[in-house]
Amino acid sequence: AGAGWPQYLIDELSKSGINDNMSDYEKAVTVAKYLQYLVSYDYTDQTGFAAHTTMGALQNRLAVCQGYANAYSNMMRMCGIECNYVRGTANGGNHGWNKLIIGGVEYYTDVTWNSCLNNQRYLMISFDQMSQDHLYKENRGRTMGDNW
Repeated sequence: AGAGWPQYLIDELSKSGINDNMSDYEKAVTVAKYLQYLVSYDYTDQTGFAAHTTMGALQNRLAVCQGYANAYSNMMRMCGIECNYVRGTANGGNHGWNKLIIGGVEYYTDVTWNSCLNNQRYLMISFDQMSQDHLYKENRGRTMGDNW
């Protein structure tokens, strides 16, 4: 974790269970699972701004897909792992998830669906696997602003 990151983000990353002996892939899996069980989907205030942010996900423990994806993306960047927000649709509605690049390989993770479905089906999968039920509106992953 480097300078400039909010303290709450540094604190959550330290609680996630990652360590310096882990590979980047292991860190990505560990943090995704941590967020999956830490954060709950915000069914009651889906238009509230906080639910779309890293802060809302980590401090309120409630988020919509953008909040989950922003939190994951920022935590991965703190580890030095390239991780971007992907915008698209799933189940007919707007949705967001993440694209990571580790060792030159693209991986896709949807922490929101893993959390809501209570599984890891959408953890570090290929573009083709994610494309089975996630449709891309834009490029296959773009950097979002640091949406604290």
